[in-house]
Amino acid sequence: MKRLFLLMFLLLSGCTVNQNTYENIEESTSQTGTIQSRNNLEENVMRLLLTINEQNYTISLNNSQAAIDFYQMMPLDLTLSDFNQTEKVADLPKSLRIDGSPSGAAAQSGQLAYYAPWENLAIFYQDFRYGEGLVILGEIDQGADMLRNLNQNVEITFSQLNE
Repeated sequence: MKRLFLLMFLLLSGCTVNQNTYENIEESTSQTGTIQSRNNLEENVMRLLLTINEQNYTISLNNSQAAIDFYQMMPLDLTLSDFNQTEKVADLPKSLRIDGSPSGAAAQSGQLAYYAPWENLAIFYQDFRYGEGLVILGEIDQGADMLRNLNQNVEITFSQLNE
């Protein structure tokens, strides 16, 4: 419809139309559609409640396939243990799909990630260099620094946050 309107406008105004005009219209429409889709996804952020030692923290997940798979596992009880004085890790009950994810990532403090080679969950309390197979799932909204002070083998619970 936009294409027809623009074509009629150009013809009536005496302008010529070439193939590039059509391609620009299609590209513009495609980009607009993508932007609208991203905005809709941001409004529908998947949020989790993480409970550790009776304290609650919220997590915002991204829209990756791995994050969606993780979100669908809720509720989930896990045991975290410290790894390399950088992150807390836990085994997941099943693997997450990583279709469309980058082949690796660097993690920042507060980020939640999936390490595909070991099929485990990692919550970082220190920044970490690029790791092949590391897929970022989301991040703790506030209070990630509490992770460094947790005892080894602490029980945690994830649940979907319904706002």
